[in-house]
Amino acid sequence: MHGHRYREPLGTTDWREAKRLERQRIEQLEGRATVPTAKSLTYAAMDVFTAIRSYAEERRAQVSKRMVAYWLENMRPLAEFFKDIKLRQITPAQVADYQNARTDAGRAPKTINGELSVLRQVLKRAKLWYRFADEYKALRNRSRRSAVH
Repeated sequence: MHGHRYREPLGTTDWREAKRLERQRIEQLEGRATVPTAKSLTYAAMDVFTAIRSYAEERRAQVSKRMVAYWLENMRPLAEFFKDIKLRQITPAQVADYQNARTDAGRAPKTINGELSVLRQVLKRAKLWYRFADEYKALRNRSRRSAVH
């Protein structure tokens, strides 16, 4: 694809399934940027805390002060959970683990979805969101009214 060769395990011994998975993976790779920008490469090498702070600083002239505060507020639980893990090392399974951990801690789905929206924005900035797009599912909001009835 675009002069680049990729070798990845497809996890199957059935050649028909392998061909289907290969086509699917090629479509996925064609959908993303082929040459990441220098800025996105540096974001990918940052931990969650540093990436969100950098993102907030970079975008603060384009958004409201309240939005910057929102990003920094939601950075705390994300940074606490992901610690020193670099953005490029985060997996969809870890995002699901984050959702479960925050749910177990008694946080509302709306809160967790808001926190992960900040992570999603930073992963998009790092050109890494394509790895999560198919697997990520936001938590369903449960309103208090429907829980009572």
